[in-house]
Amino acid sequence: MILFILLAIIIAKMRRHRIGVLLREPSLIPVWIIEIVFWLLQICIWRQDYRFIGYAGYLQTASILALLWPILKFRLYPQAIAGALMVATGSALNRIVMNANDGRMPVTPSFSGITRYYQEGALEAAQDMRHILMSDATKLNFLADYIDVGFSVISVGDVLVHLFTTIVIYCVIAKCNQKKRER
Repeated sequence: MILFILLAIIIAKMRRHRIGVLLREPSLIPVWIIEIVFWLLQICIWRQDYRFIGYAGYLQTASILALLWPILKFRLYPQAIAGALMVATGSALNRIVMNANDGRMPVTPSFSGITRYYQEGALEAAQDMRHILMSDATKLNFLADYIDVGFSVISVGDVLVHLFTTIVIYCVIAKCNQKKRER
């Protein structure tokens, strides 16, 4: 997700790294391709075209797998282990809240309503069997999707999962900068 890539870039800039290396690093090409596909999906959703929403889960898996190339190239093994633990923890938190709600994730769109990413009846129109609107009847709402960034509503578990991207992208920037200094 772009927000977590931007977080890596902000951290890198704060540490005085050059970020232009991101666009020249071949191991990140799969990450950029998946990010473009993600944005195409987001545009479809904004246009209330839900034909491709069933592929969102595959896209999330692909985004995690795409990080494998830079992990192997730059030997980011300790970071990958930490990231894998974060992915496992985040996934477990998401599974816990979904199990408590009959296999569905409660979601409460707020800012997404203002940006028109979410519109009344969108869950029904998308025939989304994975999400339900958060209410007093839903359980463990503090673990549900309530962090609304305008084009996506994510949970604490999702944040942990996506922080893996931040770790890898930041480490790639740092390693590329280190190699440049050594030349």
